[in-house]
Amino acid sequence: MIAGTILAYSTVVNAGVIKGIDGKGYYFTKADWLSPGLEPENNGQITFIRHCGRAISVKLTAVEEEIHPITLSRPAPAIHSRQKFFENTRSANVSWLPVLRANQN
Repeated sequence: MIAGTILAYSTVVNAGVIKGIDGKGYYFTKADWLSPGLEPENNGQITFIRHCGRAISVKLTAVEEEIHPITLSRPAPAIHSRQKFFENTRSANVSWLPVLRANQN
């Protein structure tokens, strides 16, 4: 994978140009875009694969996500250890738990 920046992208033709960290320019199309739900934007920081002088498998490298407050349906239990916390939250419906569980080791 090569890092780069989107120099220009047109929603009219669904194509754009990337400048790689190697200083070269690479053409890409919307079909090469692998960040679902997000549109390519000028100056976007991306990674991609070089293939025959063009960019394929283009992905944004960083996406800022909105942070949503957690709403608990019952009071939070008193937790005195990290393991107890994860045991008590296994059935909770909160999106950040998989990230915390992955990092608990």
